[in-house]
Amino acid sequence: MPLFRPSRYRLAPALPDLTEIQYRKFTAFLSKAIAPSLDAINPIQARRKNMRVVLYPNLYLFCQPKMTERQAFLNKETYAMSLFVVGQLFRGNQPVERPQWLDFGQLPVMTRRGHFIINGRIRVLVHQIVRRPGLYFKEKIEGVGWKETRVLWGDFICQRGSWVRIQRDKKKRLWFCLKNTRKINLEHMIAAMSVVERQLAQGGGGVWTPDDLRALKQVGERLGFVKRARDKTEAGTKTDLAAHNAYKFIYTRFKNPRTYTLGGSARYQINRKLQITENSLQLTANDLQGVMAYLLDLDQHQRVFDDIDNLGNRRLRSSSELFQIRLETGLAMLAKSAKRKLNRWKDVKTSRLLVDSKPFRQAFRDCFVGNPLAQFLDQVNPLSTITHKRRIYATGPGGVSKANASLVMRSIHPTYYGRLCPIETPEGKMAGLVNSLTVFGRMSEDGFLQTPYYRMFKGQIQTRAGLHYVTTAQEEGNALTIAPLDLGRDRG
Repeated sequence: MPLFRPSRYRLAPALPDLTEIQYRKFTAFLSKAIAPSLDAINPIQARRKNMRVVLYPNLYLFCQPKMTERQAFLNKETYAMSLFVVGQLFRGNQPVERPQWLDFGQLPVMTRRGHFIINGRIRVLVHQIVRRPGLYFKEKIEGVGWKETRVLWGDFICQRGSWVRIQRDKKKRLWFCLKNTRKINLEHMIAAMSVVERQLAQGGGGVWTPDDLRALKQVGERLGFVKRARDKTEAGTKTDLAAHNAYKFIYTRFKNPRTYTLGGSARYQINRKLQITENSLQLTANDLQGVMAYLLDLDQHQRVFDDIDNLGNRRLRSSSELFQIRLETGLAMLAKSAKRKLNRWKDVKTSRLLVDSKPFRQAFRDCFVGNPLAQFLDQVNPLSTITHKRRIYATGPGGVSKANASLVMRSIHPTYYGRLCPIETPEGKMAGLVNSLTVFGRMSEDGFLQTPYYRMFKGQIQTRAGLHYVTTAQEEGNALTIAPLDLGRDRG
């Protein structure tokens, strides 16, 4: 049995902050995510009246919690702080009042040790590992022997909105597929989306040519808009109404930033994979044309398929992202309540009466009630507490189901090296779906797992240059210029 030599493992002299992965992301959420979320609902305007509440997203304030962590724990209260935003009521272009501080409600605060205190209970939001937004290609073999056929498809995974699948069936036909919607011929969808993009580029006031109407009509008929419009004559003929409905469908599902967004990292990955140049964060006709060419190359074995279990294609969803989702939901409910009051009330003198903090509080309450990622903190001993805060789940909202998870998904992938512990996982149905972060593993700003390496120069390990944290993609691209930490020199 070989002897253990401490000099073999050239690790850092001190362990990193093991709860930093929780607290650092929450601090970034408080400083960066509030203003964009407020800007998304600004202004709050009534439909029938010429009145609106204008918010100033950059002018917000957090008040310190009314009690300490210990007091909240003993009194069975929630450790939270209040959010105040500057707003002003306008009638037309004339201000009705001076700018006011509006109370939006209370926001639960994470303690410095990485947990929350909700109604006197210590709770923790564990991390979730999900698919990275982007474009991924897979295949499935159907049939046996001479009846064997290949079904190829590519999935657009977006940050907000519906997933899109471009599929090539057994007869080598290409389809545009959505959930709970009839599949559409890909060429027809490309033509219709090109029409929508051309209209948006002209400010929505362009003239439709007969070819534009024909392209939109093909999509509208496939979706069944003609049958629904038999008794309507507002757009003239059935053809025009089907084209208008198809235009509205494409814009609402794929061109509206509030309902569909690929994300910056997904756009970068799609451009690099399809070798195109696009700046839009929405799905474009150019993307669909690139997927069509990519599928033809896959059919001729000129490209390779993606490994979805590779950590380069998966990312961590931290507690700050879960909070941001609840923040956007709470603000949307708050804006809806304010619009309802603006439409009902005859005379409104101040914006403070319009803002109700109850929907905002309810949204964050739902984050801890019924959410499988919000758990009671394991406090058996200090080691179990730290381990629980660094635990990573593949299940939960937007994740996989433990009943449908395959054996390949539960197995150990080579990219786990230095990032996820291959041993620490529960038994039973959750085996392989719950993992723990390694001691020196950490999360990048984009949510990818990183592990430390040493740099190499002309075959020599540069230990004095310090540690260099790399992601899976960086590790695969620089395999000859980095060395792992456990690569030591044995003497004797």
